[in-house]
Amino acid sequence: MIDDENPGMQDAEAPGRRDHEDDLQVDEQIPLLISKTMSNWVAVLVNPLKFFSDMQRSGGYLEPLVFAVAAGLASGIVRMVIGLVGWGFYVTTAWAILALILTPIFVAIGSFIGAGILYLIWQGMGSKAPFEASYRCAAYVTAIAPIAVLLRLIPYAGGVLALAWGFGLLILASEKVHGIARNKALIVFGAIFAVLAVLSVVSEYHARHLIYELGNWRVHIGSND
Repeated sequence: MIDDENPGMQDAEAPGRRDHEDDLQVDEQIPLLISKTMSNWVAVLVNPLKFFSDMQRSGGYLEPLVFAVAAGLASGIVRMVIGLVGWGFYVTTAWAILALILTPIFVAIGSFIGAGILYLIWQGMGSKAPFEASYRCAAYVTAIAPIAVLLRLIPYAGGVLALAWGFGLLILASEKVHGIARNKALIVFGAIFAVLAVLSVVSEYHARHLIYELGNWRVHIGSND
């Protein structure tokens, strides 16, 4: 339950639960971790308001890190399939496998960098929650990553929709985890979203223009052979 005097600072975990989990053997912890990852994934996508209201604020970095890596792996698989079938940027099988290996690594590193940035933003907005709470929020927001890859297949609007979804989750996390007023979170993250949305559209325009020019160049080279 949320402490009325300190909203966003509660720990939803029962006192004896973590001790019980720590006593489990490795072969017992792995299935439990997988089960938690899947249930948390569904919860973030289906009912993010409840998820962030009940989210544990502490308990270590392993669980949210595994979640972020799993989301990165899933998005890497989706990106690989899209590239191989030619729906997006075409890639060779070798590049697809390399991307599949590197994506979770970059996501793991990026989750800490992103959490650090969000931690500073939330602290500037008045949050008293520790860095771990910010990391958990950043990690669980990656639940939308595989779907965001698919959304980006929609020209221009897809990238903006993916950004809007992510920032919507961050606004919920601001209110339910960090105890920040929703209006304040809307103003701050809304402004950041607006800037990133413009940058997304502009960068996609230039990327598509570059691909178009490369296509024309290949046709021109081929006609001269």
